[in-house]
Amino acid sequence: MKLALPHRGGAYTGPDIFRAGSLFLYVSLLVETGVLLWLAHPGSAGVVKVALFVVGVLATVALLRLIRPSLLMTGRRHVLLELLASCTAIGMLSVQAQLPIAPLPWWIGLAGVFPLVLPAPHAMAVILGISATGVLTSVAGGSQPEDWLPGFFVTLFAGLLSTWLSRAMEMNLASLEQALTNERRFNVIARAAKHVFMITDRAFNTTYINPAVNDVLGFTEHEMTSGAVPEIHPDDLPRRNENLRLLRRTPGSSQSMKLRIRHREGHWVWLEIRAYNMLHDPAIRGLVFSIEDISARVEAERKLTEEHALLRTVLDLNPAMIYAKDRDGRFTITNASFQRHNGCTSDIELHGKTSEELQALQKARGRVFVNPDAAHRLHLQDMNVIRSGVPVENLEVQDLRDGEAERWYRTFKYPLRDANGMTSGMLGIVRDVTDSKEYEMRLEHLAMHDALTGLPNRRYVLKAITDQILPEGQMPPQVSVLYLDLDFFKSVNDTHGHDMGDRCLIELARRIQSTAGPQDMVARFGGDEFIVLTHDSTEVACERAAALLDILAKPIMIGDIVVKLHASIGVAQLLPEHRTPSEVIRDADAAMYQAKERGRNRAQLFNAQLQLSATRRAQMDVALRFALEREELTLVYQPQVALADGRLCGFELLMRWNSPQYGEIKPDDFIPIAESSGMVVPIGLWALEQACMQLKQWHQKYPRQSPLTLGVNVSMRQLMHASFISEVAQILNRTGVMPQCIELELTESSAMANPQQTIENLGRLKHLGLRLALDDFGTGYSSLAYLQKLPIDVLKIDRAFARGLGQGSNDAGIVQLILTLAQLLELDTIAEGVETAEQVAALRRMGCHMGQGYFFSAGVPAAQAEHLLSIDSAYSLSSGIPA
Repeated sequence: MKLALPHRGGAYTGPDIFRAGSLFLYVSLLVETGVLLWLAHPGSAGVVKVALFVVGVLATVALLRLIRPSLLMTGRRHVLLELLASCTAIGMLSVQAQLPIAPLPWWIGLAGVFPLVLPAPHAMAVILGISATGVLTSVAGGSQPEDWLPGFFVTLFAGLLSTWLSRAMEMNLASLEQALTNERRFNVIARAAKHVFMITDRAFNTTYINPAVNDVLGFTEHEMTSGAVPEIHPDDLPRRNENLRLLRRTPGSSQSMKLRIRHREGHWVWLEIRAYNMLHDPAIRGLVFSIEDISARVEAERKLTEEHALLRTVLDLNPAMIYAKDRDGRFTITNASFQRHNGCTSDIELHGKTSEELQALQKARGRVFVNPDAAHRLHLQDMNVIRSGVPVENLEVQDLRDGEAERWYRTFKYPLRDANGMTSGMLGIVRDVTDSKEYEMRLEHLAMHDALTGLPNRRYVLKAITDQILPEGQMPPQVSVLYLDLDFFKSVNDTHGHDMGDRCLIELARRIQSTAGPQDMVARFGGDEFIVLTHDSTEVACERAAALLDILAKPIMIGDIVVKLHASIGVAQLLPEHRTPSEVIRDADAAMYQAKERGRNRAQLFNAQLQLSATRRAQMDVALRFALEREELTLVYQPQVALADGRLCGFELLMRWNSPQYGEIKPDDFIPIAESSGMVVPIGLWALEQACMQLKQWHQKYPRQSPLTLGVNVSMRQLMHASFISEVAQILNRTGVMPQCIELELTESSAMANPQQTIENLGRLKHLGLRLALDDFGTGYSSLAYLQKLPIDVLKIDRAFARGLGQGSNDAGIVQLILTLAQLLELDTIAEGVETAEQVAALRRMGCHMGQGYFFSAGVPAAQAEHLLSIDSAYSLSSGIPA
């Protein structure tokens, strides 16, 4: 078997030598003990055999430790136990009298081996112990001091030598490991670095280069160390050669250069090279080069130079005056326009100066400012932007100089920030807006005044009222608004033409203005609407309104045409709760409409109660626009019952609105709002799709011989909507419901609003397979000629007639006529609003097919309606309760 002496990092340690040395020591002692045993007298062989056994065990342990170091530990406790066993065996062999061994060599051996694996304090104790044990065994054997004293010192010296050897090997191992660590670190850094590191000899032959050369130049390490020399740009070659000559000539010197080297793929690469002469260093003995690829930086610098030139060109060609200042308010950049404006010819004249120093320079050149404090204010304003970091935009200033016309400038000032976000200066942009300012002022006058009458217009009025509105909590000044609207002025334009109407308006404006006081304002608010703002109380304002009516009522003579006009005037006062001008004008406008409703040609003071109702309606209009997406709308189902046998025939879909703001709102309140706002179209389509899905589900769960029908109300606005028919068809296709079970209900009055269009659209719905019903029949003004052309299936008798049945009224005769008409037209009939058993009995006698109303059930949620279907029982026609 071939055994390798264990070691670490290429260096042997104390434990390594201990494993081999202890084995050699035990084998040697074992051989000598065996010889003694062979020569020993039989009477003394017992002691020798015991010692031989102990030494054999120790030799076996040492052999196993050498073969498999991991099997047996060499810890302090194990070593001391092994030392004790060794000393015991040697002591036994030394003290037996028949055939003793010479103990001194073995004590020296123990002192030379065991300190190799013990810490210094323990090693010294062991050495002294072994030496003392040797002395004791020698004394016990009868040796004299002159015999054992040399052995004591030799043993002590061998132990000390072993200890020193162990420490030296440990230090050598630590140095070697540090050297290996440094080498690995250098290799890792060199391989991970993006820079190329290269070492050459005196003749510039490459002796070492890191892998980065492949990324930078495309060459491998082997190619470079084998003599490959990349091509250097001809323009850079002389400078490179000169730098290398200087580098090699001077030990310890360094050189830095930029040059172009051709990449292996053919393109040129810009490199920045730092070279160091390390020929004098025995660890290197070469020239060291650090090479960085600066192609991107060179390209960036080139682009930066081009961009700087472009920026300078853009600045100088810009007609606006542009400048920048540093943190101290001194000019750093100015463009040509700014330089010309301030009488300078270059940026250098302005660089480093403040606005005040610039003004002093201009005064020295003979330019006189009308306002000498302007430069100081400009400097303070610039410094405020720098200190606060808050920009200034759209600041309009005037520049007044002696002998020059007044000029207007619009200024923009922005803080400039450094890389840390701190304000480092400011940028100013100044544009000459004199022409546009003058044009703007002309436009502003035109925008604030009426072109026909020359009076202030709507915008002027709104601004004037805004100026009178004070912050919340303060009482506004006494201001009354007279809102004047001419009555039937359109007839003047229609009769005499718009030119005549304009001349009448001019005359009326003159008359209104003639009654105005010095603090009053008269404005034309719209086409034939005027507003008078007065600081009078409401009582005085009403008196002035009455006087205005008298003046306006006087005939107007233009040529040979005489025109007489009247007006309606609304009066409202500015109140603390008015936060916008539109609110007080809204009140005056509402009062004016109240005047028109009461007969026109009169003045009316604003009544808040009437306006409250209109405001609530407007607010509900807004709320309704969000009701669908907020899921505030719900659907309920009112049963329709056959009056012949009480059988449940179908339902009418009814809508409910539970508003978080207004609570439960009746359909009679919100349906008209939905109609007027147009929201009825999306809401109606949503309700129809919900109805179709619900009916499809009921048909699947509760199949019947006569399929259940579901009535859905449709408004005229829905019917006339361009995409209504196609959207209904899509809903039918998506839900898969039987079209003949969906009954669309249209009121009689809406159907007759546009009969021809209604007939056409209903025909298209009928073509889809839907049933059609005419709702609230008897309350409108149906033409029998049109009625027989409508493709309807059902007439629904209005609840107003059903309620009068059984009370001796004429309603029974009207209902009978409706039923007779339906029979002639072969239409089904449903009576709405059935509430009593007497009404049910009367309707049955007259031949009405179905009824619905509170007698049977109010509108119920889908779950409750489904319960009625699940019990599948007929209603009692005497009590209205399902049997």
